[in-house]
Amino acid sequence: MGSPFRSLFCVGVAAAAALLFTTPSAAQRARSESPIVVGGTRGVDGSSAHAYPGGPEIGGLVELPIAHDLKVRGEVGFGFWDDDLPPFDGISDGDLRRTRIAGSIIKSLQEPLTRRRLGYYVGGGAGLYFYRFAERSDSSGVGVHGLGGVEYLLPQGGNRWLVGGEAQLQIIGAPEGPADDDLLKVFHVAAVVKYRLR
Repeated sequence: MGSPFRSLFCVGVAAAAALLFTTPSAAQRARSESPIVVGGTRGVDGSSAHAYPGGPEIGGLVELPIAHDLKVRGEVGFGFWDDDLPPFDGISDGDLRRTRIAGSIIKSLQEPLTRRRLGYYVGGGAGLYFYRFAERSDSSGVGVHGLGGVEYLLPQGGNRWLVGGEAQLQIIGAPEGPADDDLLKVFHVAAVVKYRLR
């Protein structure tokens, strides 16, 4: 992985850490006013690599408020990718399983409320990506991402359920192997269901 990408990753992590640790009082106030949110996603990934074109993904997330219009999100996704590589050294890779563990800072552009149920948000962050093959050694990489989404607060269920859609652009380290890709650009689109815990 090239040094410019590593530097970009480190800057992103440092900025997120600075935001989290320099505003404890704001975070405490936000937690008392805004709900903790949990959710699940079902989506599809499209990759820039011909060898690994992408595939479906399922995932889960937790969002914690840290300021009036800011949240920190942790999420895990499990991708079931295709593998279009021919056998390498007599070994067929088999299907590729991608696991991602990511953290994001989310800014709400318009919060969904009972009087205005449609909301919008943007954000970005960094993550770890793990690749598992049926016949070849596993590998991993780091990456950064940007995201944007829309969500709708359902009137049913005590105004706790939200449904929506989200798109992410991920720039991540590629799996180790015969493909010449150092970085993957992955476009991720998902349907999202969330629940406000309080």
